[in-house]
Amino acid sequence: MKTLGKIITDIAPTINNGRNSEGAFIRMDNGVIAFAYSKFVAGRGYDDEQSDIAVCFSFDEGETFTKERVIISAKESGAQNLMSVSLLKMQDGSIGVFYAKKITALNSTYCMRKTRDFIEFSKEITCLPCDRYYVVNNDRVRRLSNGDIIIPASYFILELKNPSLGVMHYKNVKSHGGIAQFFISKDDGQTWSQLSSDLYLPIEDSKTGLQEGGVEELDDGRLYSYFRTDQGCQFQSISLDGGKTWGEVIPSRFTSPTSPMNTKRLKNGKFAIVYNPTPLMAGRSEDVDGAWTGGRNPLVLRLADGNMKKIGAINQIENDKKRGFCYSAIFETEDGLLLGYCAGGGADYSTLNRLRIRKIYASELENA
Repeated sequence: MKTLGKIITDIAPTINNGRNSEGAFIRMDNGVIAFAYSKFVAGRGYDDEQSDIAVCFSFDEGETFTKERVIISAKESGAQNLMSVSLLKMQDGSIGVFYAKKITALNSTYCMRKTRDFIEFSKEITCLPCDRYYVVNNDRVRRLSNGDIIIPASYFILELKNPSLGVMHYKNVKSHGGIAQFFISKDDGQTWSQLSSDLYLPIEDSKTGLQEGGVEELDDGRLYSYFRTDQGCQFQSISLDGGKTWGEVIPSRFTSPTSPMNTKRLKNGKFAIVYNPTPLMAGRSEDVDGAWTGGRNPLVLRLADGNMKKIGAINQIENDKKRGFCYSAIFETEDGLLLGYCAGGGADYSTLNRLRIRKIYASELENA
């Protein structure tokens, strides 16, 4: 199967930068494309190690990117780490920089700051409660047709395995699975409220619950949500009332290992869908040559109509069985698509530690 696009840049881990992962793109007012992502310092890139938000820029529609620089630091924000960036154009013309803020291994929230130039930033606004452990994936914040901003989140009921070891290391925490919620802002991000009641995965023996969800508004006005699970596929649910209530949580057509999917509305009205289509089955390993890949290969792209009913053919993006590919960001350029995603393996220790940007040209998508 032909592989779409070409690799533009590969941001590898180093001794002083143990992990680069989970980003999002946006176009600035001057036409420059910005890509913000999680930049971890020394270590192996565990989620409880220090991570800042960095940014790099493209002045040529994603053909090249500048060297990165840190724009928001964990220390400045009083956090263990900052990660899982989303970027959104705000109604006042600024750019909303959304990010997960881990306070301890037991509580994590989601925050936003505004900027116009990635140099000066507004004060931090907290979007979700701080008394639970919330997860929101990168490139997931969406604006609805009525102007509201919606955040798909999952929270986890956690307990310490050994209370004497404290609350700062994730390996001392036991999770009871993700419970999905949606949060809404009706004033362009200034204030936030919980939109929906809790959504649960209807599988009693699931270890994941509903994790790392996404949400899109369909052509007919319904909201379509999807979630990572350990059941061999993404699960999905539909809302008919703007996210206040949701229908049955059921398996979707998108098979996968325990790995996130991402979607993005394109200018032609279609949705781009990026995910790993092969479940963990028939002895597939999550570790290859000493690196954790999560079985997250291959990585594919499919196009769907505006109501997620007609889904196009599978198009290969990556298929290196010694690497894992996940946590994609999707951005439409003037001449194609940019994808940012984790692509680690081998000496990288984990699929999460290496970040890759790929460009796919419009001509390649004509028959997709």
